[in-house]
Amino acid sequence: MTPDLADVLACVRSDAAVLRRHSDARLADALEDLCAEVEAAATDWLTWLSETEALARSAKSTDFFRARRGQWLIDGLARKERPALSLQARHRAAQPVVGDSAGGSGDGAAGMTPVRPACR
Repeated sequence: MTPDLADVLACVRSDAAVLRRHSDARLADALEDLCAEVEAAATDWLTWLSETEALARSAKSTDFFRARRGQWLIDGLARKERPALSLQARHRAAQPVVGDSAGGSGDGAAGMTPVRPACR
């Protein structure tokens, strides 16, 4: 399973703290700067929407989201959360796969590969 981006960023920041404690501040600063750039560039991918939020932001139906939920869970584009003291799981989807009613397709997880810009 692919690790969650937020978890990867947290691990790298933890590694940077260890490097800083061992007198490698230059490398620690570089890692922290990289994490900040990735976090800024991937803000949408770090934002998880509830089913209610997804419905409000998109022109898609409940059936649309529920039909894709299983594959999105496998692909790491959705997650299942079980709040404390609750027997019912809540599902969340990554913001980019939801799309929006202003023209976003929301089909990013349905087989389309996002285009990535070249490194600067």
